[in-house]
Amino acid sequence: MNAVAPGLVDSAAVRALRHYGKIKASAEASLPIAQLGAPEDVALAIAFLSSEHERYITGDVLHVPGGRYV
Repeated sequence: MNAVAPGLVDSAAVRALRHYGKIKASAEASLPIAQLGAPEDVALAIAFLSSEHERYITGDVLHVPGGRYV
């Protein structure tokens, strides 16, 4: 079994946060990719782990944080 660990994703729930503007600006300034993730970014990671291309990957976590931990 594998898992996906997303970083900060620009979703309706995140946009509803009181300090969304500050959170977004801080993330964009500090992330190597310089933008928040999109739901599609996480969906693509899940699609990969659900495909035949990951047939020899097991027990891992695929991090999708936009380079946050680089």
